[in-house]
Amino acid sequence: MANVVGMFISGDDDSNGWIWIVMGLLALAAVVVGLMDGRGRPAGRALVGTILGGLILLEFFLFVIFA
Repeated sequence: MANVVGMFISGDDDSNGWIWIVMGLLALAAVVVGLMDGRGRPAGRALVGTILGGLILLEFFLFVIFA
């Protein structure tokens, strides 16, 4: 969800390019909170947060590298 909002807000002119950095930090926070809540082996909602946060973080890094 955060990546879709980031894409729509930042647009093509890159005037709001800082949104991508915020998106990456929020994804990293989701991964950290998911891992801390699962205490090393996340399950349930912690696992979902960890996986989705990790996917968004991966997308962020791929965008930074290849864009």
